[in-house]
Amino acid sequence: MSSKLIKIDARWRSVFSGASTREKFFEAIDNHDSIKLSNVLTEVYGQLNEVITLPDHRGILVFVDGVGIYFESDMGLTYGYHGAGPRQFNTFLLECGFHNHDAMKFKVGRLYRKDGSEEIGKIIGRRIRWKDYTSILFIYKEDYFRKYSQGEDVNCFACTKKVSVMLKTGGKFLVFNADRHSNDWLALRCQDCGFVTCWRCSYVETDTETKLKCPSCNSLDGPYLFPSNS
Repeated sequence: MSSKLIKIDARWRSVFSGASTREKFFEAIDNHDSIKLSNVLTEVYGQLNEVITLPDHRGILVFVDGVGIYFESDMGLTYGYHGAGPRQFNTFLLECGFHNHDAMKFKVGRLYRKDGSEEIGKIIGRRIRWKDYTSILFIYKEDYFRKYSQGEDVNCFACTKKVSVMLKTGGKFLVFNADRHSNDWLALRCQDCGFVTCWRCSYVETDTETKLKCPSCNSLDGPYLFPSNS
């Protein structure tokens, strides 16, 4: 199981932080240049160590520094069938040193390592659970773009508890009560990756204060009220 995945850079912020890197990233995608894409990503994140496959022919690229990024057809990278996407992905993987895998034969819910080994996981909702009972939480693409309304009942993606949406209509005005039980009804949405969570699944305590941490991408202070245009 991957012990190095510590954070998902859901919006590729490290890639977009520099104008030159951002330009090369989009140029590689527009030109379907998997070699250039691999060079851009490894320049930013370090060497690629693992690939985690998710439903809908998408997945997570896990780099040596512990950061993962989602990949999908928008990047020209897909898996699990014979076609242009998996062929591009194979080119990408070869450039990253993956010489013992074929993206056309990848199966959903697997972890593929650079050394040719793999691990089988079980998909449960938005979670992949591995044999050692550790797990990774993820979102589907439609989760991020879905619209929510004030007072709507939703289920926490992590524990499935039913909670209610509160829309943010202005600046960050909400002061959370330190008593976690008083906020049990509240649904939160990660501002980085869009993961919907409840208070209990995101509540963490530091030495000095209470923080909210996304259980999917691990973004500290990521979970908050739903934006009014969500």
